[in-house]
Amino acid sequence: MLLLLMENRTKKLACHCIPCRKSSGTPNSINLIIPDENYTEKTGKIKQFFRKGDSGEDASYNSCSNCGTIIYVKGKALGPVHVLKFGTVDDQEVLDNSKPNQEIYTKNRCAWTQPYEGAKQVKDAE
Repeated sequence: MLLLLMENRTKKLACHCIPCRKSSGTPNSINLIIPDENYTEKTGKIKQFFRKGDSGEDASYNSCSNCGTIIYVKGKALGPVHVLKFGTVDDQEVLDNSKPNQEIYTKNRCAWTQPYEGAKQVKDAE
């Protein structure tokens, strides 16, 4: 099992890009953007795979080596942050207070879904 410690989330982000759609199995993925200095892996082993992002740089998908769940994404183009996948968080209080405040790749939003109320809307990546 992987235990994560996180503090000072800077963004709560809904991403509608095609890779997020495919990896989450949903119309978008919800992500908590955590500065690297506020992220610590306590236990568990990570398995990585890479793909080219829109920037042409590699994006690393970091998964639990036991169950294969994607835990976070990192990439040079993203800056010094961990993009933590919302569904991996066990703390209900964190989940309850993590409504997305921004959406990206809204050009890919499914026509039958609605924007998150009050969230900044960005057509591509920011």
